[in-house]
Amino acid sequence: MYLWPADIAITNFTVSSASMPGLPKVISVGASTASSDALKGFAIPVIVDRIKAYGLTLKLNHPVLYRISYNKEYNAYCAVIQRFNVFALGDSPVEVEEAVKQEFGWLWREYAMAEDNTLAEDAKALKYELLREIEVSAS
Repeated sequence: MYLWPADIAITNFTVSSASMPGLPKVISVGASTASSDALKGFAIPVIVDRIKAYGLTLKLNHPVLYRISYNKEYNAYCAVIQRFNVFALGDSPVEVEEAVKQEFGWLWREYAMAEDNTLAEDAKALKYELLREIEVSAS
């Protein structure tokens, strides 16, 4: 369960499809009325099932849950999605969300679209995971 400080009012959010029952349904937290400093110490759950980046729409066959939290070591907000080797940093949760989108777009271009003979074995495994899990279309 995630608790929000009383002074935070979410002003923009998008509801995901109900493909992950029992989990929070927020895809996008959007802007809040509180400063980013008010979010330090809290984890913001995000469920992604569709990403627009680099002129593409990436639809994930199985939505991904990740958390945006403040990392004191990096003095920034961060998100980690180990399954796809995504690590995103930003000065605010909104910046991290944008960085995750850009990272997925980059992964698609650099791995899913690459020729097998140009990739190491672990990169090929990532490529085929992306191809299995993502349907792509032009935005």
